[in-house]
Amino acid sequence: MTAATFRYPGSLAIAVAEVDAMSDGRVELGLGAGLVRGRTRGPTAFPFPPWRNAFEKLEEQFAIITGLWGTKVGETFSYSGKHYSLNR
Repeated sequence: MTAATFRYPGSLAIAVAEVDAMSDGRVELGLGAGLVRGRTRGPTAFPFPPWRNAFEKLEEQFAIITGLWGTKVGETFSYSGKHYSLNR
């Protein structure tokens, strides 16, 4: 389980896919908006985003992660959104 405000979607998709491969398909990704105030402060110092931005980021992360996971070997995936862009 992680929050959309804590990770970049491309690196998160790769990390989860690698652990899934190592564990023979036993990984499940939980992804939320990250709007619990106490969890976005403290030693990590992640900024607490406005509600709208957090949900926009969450929606874009879903699109990127599922897009990357659905891309066949040898093909590329691109995405351009308000918060994230992937171009290859």
